[in-house]
Amino acid sequence: MLRFKTTSGAGNLFASNFTTFQEGDLAYDNTQNKLVLCNGTSWDAVGSSAAAGSTGYVQFNGSGSFTGDSNFYWDNTNKRLGIGTTSPSQSLDVTQSSSATYASSSASVGYPYTSSDPVIRIRNSNSTLGSAAYIGLSSISGGSTNAFTYIASFAESSGSSSGAIAFGSRTGGTAYSEYMRIDSIGNVGIGTTSPTQALHVDGNARLSRTAAQTRFEIARDAGQFGLISLNTGTSERWTFGVNDTAESGSNAGSNFFIDRKADDASSIARAFTILRDTGYVGIGQVTPDRQLHAQLDSAATSTVTYLERLTSTSTGTPAAGIGAGLEFEVETAASNNEVGATIEAVTTDVTAASEDFDLVFKTMRAGAAASEQFRVRSTGKIKVGGGSTPTVGTCGTTPSITGNDTRGVVTFGTGSPTACTITFSAAFGSAPYCTITAYGGDAGKRYWITSTSTTTLVIGIEAAATASQKFHYTCIE
Repeated sequence: MLRFKTTSGAGNLFASNFTTFQEGDLAYDNTQNKLVLCNGTSWDAVGSSAAAGSTGYVQFNGSGSFTGDSNFYWDNTNKRLGIGTTSPSQSLDVTQSSSATYASSSASVGYPYTSSDPVIRIRNSNSTLGSAAYIGLSSISGGSTNAFTYIASFAESSGSSSGAIAFGSRTGGTAYSEYMRIDSIGNVGIGTTSPTQALHVDGNARLSRTAAQTRFEIARDAGQFGLISLNTGTSERWTFGVNDTAESGSNAGSNFFIDRKADDASSIARAFTILRDTGYVGIGQVTPDRQLHAQLDSAATSTVTYLERLTSTSTGTPAAGIGAGLEFEVETAASNNEVGATIEAVTTDVTAASEDFDLVFKTMRAGAAASEQFRVRSTGKIKVGGGSTPTVGTCGTTPSITGNDTRGVVTFGTGSPTACTITFSAAFGSAPYCTITAYGGDAGKRYWITSTSTTTLVIGIEAAATASQKFHYTCIE
């Protein structure tokens, strides 16, 4: 039955006026000017009523009546919702004061936060393996196109309390793909859903930093290897990094290396080593004792093994004189380096199947570019000497000389000379050993060496020599 009354009694303008009431009675309260409904023990206003709290407080049922407070706030001007704040700065702003500090791990609790910490929790209560909780992020791109990315959390195995996190994106109108995953033990996979290492990248990677040094660091405990492995599938083929040699002071230890691996991923040999203290480089040698130390371990017992090759190629048409060489450079003064000597393999004939090579040795003299001093020809013959031509005196009028300090030919001048003095173009380090040989019509006369020094060779003649006659000389130190 629907009954109407006024709660004040007097002045009732409704159909009935009763002194008792029961749950469901509807009345008009002419004091509040509101309809009220009996809940069995008291009267509750029906319909619109004044909001509880201050402007912006979101109304909620507080013990049977609407209420609101500063912990749940709507900024209608900026269209922002605040939880724990009346000044939300974002579309959703959750604020809570907590003195608890973050701990990266714990063996006694399952998560790092407490009930007093500001936390947003998204939970899927379904127990089906693989069911996930998601955060979807979406924006409008190019008019009405909906660009969508997501974050998902899920269990990877049945009964596991550890969850994985996946990051993915829409790849088309009706397609999506996962791009990164952090699995339940903390491995990060990029381009793979099954990471096997702390960082597992299936695809290309790039490190880049604008206007500053770019670094890729591998830190390891003392006495342990720091490795980068290059694999075919999951099988190692090459490894390189820092070895486990103990750091004993004076920059020793923790040397760089490159290892070769067999088809079964076992180690074949250490291909390359650089010692940290000396900078010595070893090729096939793990303890090099020179700046470059190459070693080849083989089964050879009576044959030569070759450890190095120098190759010179040409984009043009090779011709006689092309070759390959080694330069020996030394710092002779502060910031001044000079090439003091070279060894060259030089072609003298490049005809196919008929090639000839000479081996040439050059040295620097008096600051000039290194010049030829010794040559082993392709025929096996040897050419010794090089450089400038010496001078000749007291050997008649206008004598002449050809050759160099090591070997040459003297032609007598006019005036029947009885001696010749050869002055070397550059001094020997010590008095050289010399020989002379008569040439031409004076071959029957006797010639002898009167004296030698670091700068001269003096030759005596038995009888007056005829002009234009010659003799050969050879001097070595």
